[in-house]
Amino acid sequence: MQALIDFINNFWESCKNFINWIFELLIPVLAKVFQFIMDIVFRVVKEFLSALDFGSYGLSYASHWLSLPDQLIYLLNACMVPQALTLLAGAYTLRFVLNLIPASFTRV
Repeated sequence: MQALIDFINNFWESCKNFINWIFELLIPVLAKVFQFIMDIVFRVVKEFLSALDFGSYGLSYASHWLSLPDQLIYLLNACMVPQALTLLAGAYTLRFVLNLIPASFTRV
């Protein structure tokens, strides 16, 4: 009877060791595949954004802010308008990203 119990315990330990070995092998492989895919995605996005040339738009937008009188710039900074614009931009970005999730996943 003791031999049967030892066999079951050894078999169970062997199964656990095999599963751990598979996960130790599988996780780095999946990480490399994910890294490869994300590298391709980021490269495509980078090339797409570099083709759009947002630099001139940003500089012209900044020049409009710099053309304001100093008193108005001080008042806008005192009222924290730049922080509010940043907060709104982040909120809209988050809303757009969350709208990409299908409703079937979010409503249970």
